[in-house]
Amino acid sequence: MDVPHSIGISALEKIASHSVHLRDVLHSFQDEWLSESPPPYVVMAGYAEMIAKGEVDHSAIAAVMNDVECYIEGGGPGADLVAVGFLEALMARVSAGRFDFRQLVELLGPRSLEFCSAWDSFTGCSTIADAKASSKDAV
Repeated sequence: MDVPHSIGISALEKIASHSVHLRDVLHSFQDEWLSESPPPYVVMAGYAEMIAKGEVDHSAIAAVMNDVECYIEGGGPGADLVAVGFLEALMARVSAGRFDFRQLVELLGPRSLEFCSAWDSFTGCSTIADAKASSKDAV
């Protein structure tokens, strides 16, 4: 899954624009890779890690999830990048007990939710179902 350079950079910058912490992740990878562009999937996983650590506020996460939904709806390389690089990285952290997905489940658009549910089916996890059940119990 190779992402054309312009699509990768555009998506990385758009998502990073919502939070100083996400911009710091992008700049850190750019500094590390110096003359080359950092691999977009690695940067997306870095964004997921920053969100999982609780460093990004709720309004910024909502904006990020809106962007993710837009990229997934658009299909193509941008959709692959946010689905595999970002959503899968978040789901992996949830599966490892490093992130409470209840914080995000209500922010997922229908296509993002569909992707995460398919990921659960593929991996044998119940991340989405558990988060939805827990969210309803909390109300």
